[in-house]
Amino acid sequence: MRKESGEKKIAECYRKIVIAMGKSGQSPSTSSMILLAALLPGRFPEFSSVESENDEELSYFYPMKKKIILSSLAFALFSLSAKSQGVSASFIIPKNGYFSAPVSPLSVRGLGLDFGLLGIETGASLYNMPGLPMNGLAFESDEPLTGPHWSILVPLQLSITLDSDAVSVKFLGGGFGMGHIAPRINYGNMDRAIRDYEGWDVTNADLDVENKLGFGWMAGVELAFHVNNKFSITTEVQYLKGDSGAAITGEYSGGFVGGNIETRTVDYPDAVTALEGVEISLGVKMNR
Repeated sequence: MRKESGEKKIAECYRKIVIAMGKSGQSPSTSSMILLAALLPGRFPEFSSVESENDEELSYFYPMKKKIILSSLAFALFSLSAKSQGVSASFIIPKNGYFSAPVSPLSVRGLGLDFGLLGIETGASLYNMPGLPMNGLAFESDEPLTGPHWSILVPLQLSITLDSDAVSVKFLGGGFGMGHIAPRINYGNMDRAIRDYEGWDVTNADLDVENKLGFGWMAGVELAFHVNNKFSITTEVQYLKGDSGAAITGEYSGGFVGGNIETRTVDYPDAVTALEGVEISLGVKMNR
C-alpha cells in the first residue's frame, strides 16, 4: 500500500506539470515554478490548483515511477542558465555491446554555469541501445544480453576550460545517471550463454527483468572550434563506466539431444546492466 501511495504522489506531480504546460505554455523559468508547485503545493498555491479534466487518461503514469523521476529531472535541467548551450549527436561504443546511435535531436549538453576557468554542466541524451552486457549472473558472456531498448543518460560534471579566439579545450569529469526504458532480454545471446554454462546441446529461457535506475562516472575532453563569437562547432570524447540494477527471475529448460529435458529456476538479484565504453559527440554550440 505504501509503495502504491508513493507512485501515485509522484504521478500526480508529473500530471500537474504536463497539464499546466499544455494549458498555458509557460517559459522554462515559469515551468520550473510549476515543477516546484507540484512537489511543494503548500508553498506555491497559485500553481497547485491545476486539475485534470479526465484523470483516467493519465492513469498510465502510476506504474512509471522511475521514468517519471528521470523525465522530471531532464525537464528541470532546461531551466538552467549557461554561458553556452549545445545540441549534439552523441554515439556510444560500449564494451561487449552493440554500437548505439542517438535519437536526434534529443541530445542537449552544456547546460550549467561557468565561473571563469571552472564550471559545472549537465544535459540529457536519449539513445537507442541495440544491446548491452550484464554482470552479476551465475555465468559470463562476451555478448550483450539485453536490448534493444531506449536509454536516457544525464551527466553532471565539473569542467576546466582553456579558451582562445580560434579554439577552446574543455576537460570534463564527474558522474552520470541513466535509465533504460522497457529493457528486454536478448534471448538469442542469453540462451547461448546458458547453454555453454550448462554444457547442454539446447536451451530455452523464460526470464523477467526488474529494471532500476543506474549511476556511473565519466571523464573526457571537448574541443570547440569558434566560427564566430556566437557559434562554435564541437567534438567531444568521453570514457564512461556504470551500471543499473536488473534483477532477473524466471526459469530455463534444456538438455542433450536424445536425452531428458531439465528445467531450472533462475533468481539473480544482484544482476546489473553494464555500460562501459567511449562516447563520441559531434555538435554545435551557441555562445552567449
